[in-house]
Amino acid sequence: MIVIIGSGPAGISAAIYIKRANIPVMIITNHKSSLVKAKSVENYYGTGKISGENLYYQGIASALELDIPIIEDEAVGISVEKGMSIEGIKDNYSCDAIVLATGSSVSKNYIPGVSSLEGKGVSFCATCERGTSKKRVRSGCGIPKYSYSICKIHFRKALRSVGGSLAH
Repeated sequence: MIVIIGSGPAGISAAIYIKRANIPVMIITNHKSSLVKAKSVENYYGTGKISGENLYYQGIASALELDIPIIEDEAVGISVEKGMSIEGIKDNYSCDAIVLATGSSVSKNYIPGVSSLEGKGVSFCATCERGTSKKRVRSGCGIPKYSYSICKIHFRKALRSVGGSLAH
């Protein structure tokens, strides 16, 4: 049994491919995907313009169509002492392998009140803001044709160039 922690696009995609390989799989999720907060997703393959919440639940539906169990719990610990196991708030789960697909969160805690403005003119770009190693801004990511101004808030002492793009 492979257990996937996380039910966003990465977790659902992993579960679908594992299931299609005839390997037992299940998903543990707390349904706190940041995708749900996205007012509009316009660059996801095959969907056209869609709300993040609808895209998230389409993924859940795809997993359920393949009879992939989705357990509502929050993983709070992983052990590899005597086989692999996951400690959840509600239960514990034994498995042969674990896929961590927990996503990432946007760094916005520095700005008071920003949460109340999400989807109302303040947005976060997955390409720019959620990179796991180096965060990059590439020529405004094509946004200039849709907005009057772009403000990149930067929390380091200086910008530096990495491979022709700005990074921090």
